[in-house]
Amino acid sequence: MGRMKDWAMDMEDAVATAVKSGAKCAGDVDAYVKTVMPGYDKKFVEKTAIEILGECGDSPDG
Repeated sequence: MGRMKDWAMDMEDAVATAVKSGAKCAGDVDAYVKTVMPGYDKKFVEKTAIEILGECGDSPDG
């Protein structure tokens, strides 16, 4: 259980870093996480990114 939790936390950290670096939607976040964390869970990353950023195009900034 410990390794799975660490893996999920690593993915959450990578998502947060992508957002802080200027990612605008889940696709941007996915592209970043893919480069820094081989063997990531795409669905988990997408879900987490959408929770933070919303769907692409949903923000008032475009």
